[in-house]
Amino acid sequence: MGLIKILLKAIIIPIVLIIVIGVVIVFAIKIRREKKRKQKEIELNSFRPPPIQQWSYPMSPGIQKPAAVASYGFKSPTQMEQGAVRS
Repeated sequence: MGLIKILLKAIIIPIVLIIVIGVVIVFAIKIRREKKRKQKEIELNSFRPPPIQQWSYPMSPGIQKPAAVASYGFKSPTQMEQGAVRS
């Protein structure tokens, strides 16, 4: 009986320890995946792009169109429509 107890302890205890360690590892992996998934959801849902502002030049008195820096002899369609450039 003494030999059988020693053999059972030598076989059963390592098997039980391996099973317990395996279960702990599986739960740790599940918790880590769940935490990553929640973090990704938070990142995706938290980004809100700023509203798009459309500028309307004729209507806004505070905003002025900048003057052309250099024309290099080219006629732009707006200058031709206004009659400012004459050839």
